[in-house]
Amino acid sequence: MSKRIRPFLSLPAHEKWVFVQAIGLLPMMALSLRWWGFGRVWGWLKQRPLPAHDPSDNDFKQVQRTAVLVHRAAKNRLFGSNCLKRSLVLYWLLKRQGIDSDLRIGVGRKESVFQAHAWIEYQQRPLHENRNLYDQYKPFDHSLLPQSITWT
Repeated sequence: MSKRIRPFLSLPAHEKWVFVQAIGLLPMMALSLRWWGFGRVWGWLKQRPLPAHDPSDNDFKQVQRTAVLVHRAAKNRLFGSNCLKRSLVLYWLLKRQGIDSDLRIGVGRKESVFQAHAWIEYQQRPLHENRNLYDQYKPFDHSLLPQSITWT
């Protein structure tokens, strides 16, 4: 059995389903961003209602696990992925689980080159990110999009 298949087969059924969804959503997100742009895609994702969900102590573990599965799916697929695509897919999967999270975008310089990075935060904690994230990227203090825009 392949080294790549064995870890997948050892996952619980619900984690396999999250991983498979991430594998399918990553290329769909890439196409959506290309065709409609960030503003329309983000507007559509934000407008989707959260399903009913009773928060529990296990939420943070579930959120972290979902983030790890999305990251692994992004590493193991044929299509290129970047932080924005991964973050939007993670945001969508968490939202489908009834968990509210925040998309954050930050900017920084590395060797005098301007860089931007996107990530998801849950309860003001970045998910699946380096510990020095805030040293490298200064996040915007508020949403980049006006709240009053209605996306069609």
